[in-house]
Amino acid sequence: MSPSCKKSAKHLGPNASSIEFRLVHIRPVEKKLGHIMSRINNGRPMIETEALTKHFAQGKKLVEAVKGVTLDVAEGELVALLGPNGAGKSTTLRMLTTLLEPTSGTARIAGFDIAASRNEVRSSLGYVGQGNGAGHNQRVRDELVTQGLCYGMPKGDSQVRADELLRDLELTELGTRKVSTLSGGQRRRLDIALGLVHRPPLLFLDEPTTGMDRRVGPTSGTTSCGCGERWARRSC
Repeated sequence: MSPSCKKSAKHLGPNASSIEFRLVHIRPVEKKLGHIMSRINNGRPMIETEALTKHFAQGKKLVEAVKGVTLDVAEGELVALLGPNGAGKSTTLRMLTTLLEPTSGTARIAGFDIAASRNEVRSSLGYVGQGNGAGHNQRVRDELVTQGLCYGMPKGDSQVRADELLRDLELTELGTRKVSTLSGGQRRRLDIALGLVHRPPLLFLDEPTTGMDRRVGPTSGTTSCGCGERWARRSC
């Protein structure tokens, strides 16, 4: 099924007039998957925000980086935040992933409040930031196994999952190489693998296609929320 795009204006930051969310339905959620997700999420949307806001002090000036974002994202949706630099896209993702405390407003991830249930929120999502997340002096497969252990996976399960992701993202032959020897596109694929190790029902991606082949992308069955104009155009 070819993707369908639906646009909806939202308010973020000082450049709010040029911001929009684009909801892309990749395919209908399978009944079995939907049942599993509903049990994880208690039937709620995967992402819920209400008037989510972030202010920063810049000298004596108050900067509204994110202004009153309200949205719901259902299970199985692929959502892109579009906008110019400085519009608040990354700040929004950092709040939703508990890395940055909101000034006001509320948000829930997989039914968990980002302020009151930080550990549960973090266990329910994967996050791929703009920078490379793997240690440059570590070996590719070892980084994936270690990531699984950090999420509480048994060592055997973490090793199996690492091999699955290496295969799916075409990194198997690079498993014993140091991260520092990888190309930019290979590192980006490794970043995405790190975000998927613990099979999160939700994956956040910040400029995920930078330097990466177009044919490689996040696996199906995971709700995805990403930002960056280049990625959104490719998705649509």
